[in-house]
Amino acid sequence: MSEAIYTVGSGSILQQMRLEVLANNLANVNSSGYKVERPLFKAFLPGDETGAPAVEVESGEASVMAKNYHVEFVGTRIDFTKGQLKKTDSNLDFALIGDGFFSIQTDDGVQYTRSGAFNLDGDGRLVTQDGQQVLGEGGPIRINGNTITVDESGAINVDGVEVDRFAIVDFEERDRLKKIGHTRFQIEEDMRPIAPVEGLRVKQAYLELSNVNAIKSMSEMIDVLRTYEAQQKTIKAVTDMNIKAINDVGRPG
Repeated sequence: MSEAIYTVGSGSILQQMRLEVLANNLANVNSSGYKVERPLFKAFLPGDETGAPAVEVESGEASVMAKNYHVEFVGTRIDFTKGQLKKTDSNLDFALIGDGFFSIQTDDGVQYTRSGAFNLDGDGRLVTQDGQQVLGEGGPIRINGNTITVDESGAINVDGVEVDRFAIVDFEERDRLKKIGHTRFQIEEDMRPIAPVEGLRVKQAYLELSNVNAIKSMSEMIDVLRTYEAQQKTIKAVTDMNIKAINDVGRPG
């Protein structure tokens, strides 16, 4: 098989993986606290088994890479850029202004999120949309009262009395956080939470929106589809040439 088929074939795989990542981002454009994922690829020159370090590629860069290299999908990078804030009508919605994460108790251990869309369960515990307990500095947060207010420091007051504070943490190596589901993250065993930087604020009755740029993502999807179509035509052309060459070998002139 010709080198061209390998190159164009790996380029087609690159476009397929880009499409999957972009589609997932767009599907979560309305998920509060969602952080966009960027595809990472490793490029190989023909005959080179080691390749260059993994890089993030977008739009035209991906097309150029696909034409000149063998490429391998190696995963995604999470973009922790802040999303815009949206005011809501719920006093159980919270947004973080600055770097940090809410702590959530799950069956798989403590996980972390930027999504502050919370509810109260039947026992008065503050929980996520899927029923996982939100943690305060004293453990799972319980609300036994009528009026809940949270100040910008994260102190939780029920009927005018402070009952707890949100357990808000940050991490020095955020690139090592593993995404669980759409909006939660899990740490590796050797990672340790750190206190958020000074200036972090909690905003009650607000949510941080997804940081997906829908227009940019749609433009990238169009680029992916066009490039993929061109690559399929190239594969067909090369295949047709190979078949013709094989059939013509040894044929009398």
